[in-house]
Amino acid sequence: MKTLVGALFAALAALSWCPSAQAQSQELLRTQGAPIHFTYHWATGQITRGSGPPASSADVPQPSYANDTFSGLYLLAQIGNELIDWGVKSGGLGGMMTSFDLSYGASVLDTSVGGPGAKFNVVLYSGMIGNCAPGDPGVVIGEFPFTGLPSSPDGNAYVYNMTVDLSGAPLQFPDGPIGISYHNSGGGVGPMMVPIGCCNTGTKDRVDKYKYPATQNPCKGSQGYTPAGNTSYHLVIYEDPAAGTATATINNGSGVNALDFQSLSLPVLGTSWLSSVALLPSTAVTVVAYSAIPAAPSPFPFGAGELLVPIAPLPFLQFTQDGNHSLGIPASPTWSGVPLYTQALRVNLVPGLLSMDALNGIDLVIGT
Repeated sequence: MKTLVGALFAALAALSWCPSAQAQSQELLRTQGAPIHFTYHWATGQITRGSGPPASSADVPQPSYANDTFSGLYLLAQIGNELIDWGVKSGGLGGMMTSFDLSYGASVLDTSVGGPGAKFNVVLYSGMIGNCAPGDPGVVIGEFPFTGLPSSPDGNAYVYNMTVDLSGAPLQFPDGPIGISYHNSGGGVGPMMVPIGCCNTGTKDRVDKYKYPATQNPCKGSQGYTPAGNTSYHLVIYEDPAAGTATATINNGSGVNALDFQSLSLPVLGTSWLSSVALLPSTAVTVVAYSAIPAAPSPFPFGAGELLVPIAPLPFLQFTQDGNHSLGIPASPTWSGVPLYTQALRVNLVPGLLSMDALNGIDLVIGT
C-alpha cells in the first residue's frame, strides 16, 4: 500500500493546473499513519525530535491561530507554483510570533539514505484576502526556504509535522486576515491538507495559484478541491503573550460588515500604525475613523452594515484614495496601554449613485 501511495504522490506532483486536467488536479492523496514531529530552529537550522511549541522566554507561548485537525490527512503538490491558503488570525495575544507548526508530506529520499531530503519554500502573509482579490497576496511577514528536511527512508510517502522555532528572533504578525503559501521546486513533496471547520480561523476550501514569487506575479486562479472540507493547510501560530503590550484586534460587531480593513503593523510607541482598506473597482475614497471611546454594546445600523465607533463625540477621520493609512504614535511611555478604537469605511462612486460600505473595526492597545 505504501508503494502505491508513493507512486500516486509522484504522479500528483506532475499534474498541471489547467481546465483539461481539473478533474485530476482536484484529487488529493490520502496518506497513511500519524505525522512524525520534529522541531526546526530557524536561526541555526538545527533539527530535534520532540513535541509542543518551544518557549522563547520564561513565559509559555500560546496559540493565536490553530487549524490543527489531524483526522483525514491529504497531500497536495504543484511543482513550480506558489499555492496560497488563507484565513483570519484573531488570537489577540499581541502579534509577537515565537514559533509556528506546519505539516508536509514527502516521498523523496531522506538525506540519511543518500537522498536530497524535503525541499520547499513557505511564505506567511498579513492582509491576505483570497479568491485572487486585487491587492493580494498581501504583506510578507516572513519567508522560509527549507532544504534537507526529514523525508522518506524508502521512497514511500511519509507525513511530517514541523515546529519552526523562532526563539531569539520572533516576528510581528498582527491579527487579521493572513495567508500561508508553499512553493515546491521539485516533485515528491507537498503541503498537508486537513479538514477545515475545526476552529474559528476563517479558512476556506480553496487555494490561490501564483507563479513564484506571488508578490511579483498576478493570480492565475482560485480553485476548490474534492472532497470538499479537506483543503486548508495545517497551520498553528504561537505567540508570546508577554512579548509586548501593543495589540491590534479585529472587531466586527455582529459580523455583518465585510472584513476588508486590515492591520499591517502593531501600534508601538514611537512608530506609525499602518493599516489598509481593500478597494473595489468603484471605490473613490477610503476612510478610517479613530476614537478614544469604545462603541456601545449594540452597534448602530448603517446601510447594510453597522457603525462600530461612536459618532459623538465626532471621531478623527482620515481619508485616502489608495486604501493605505498611517497613524503616528507618540514615543512617550505615558501612551503605553492606551486603547484606541478604529473602523474603516469605503466610499464607492458609480454613475448616478454614491454609496458607503461600513467595514470591520480594529481595536488597538498602544504599547511596546
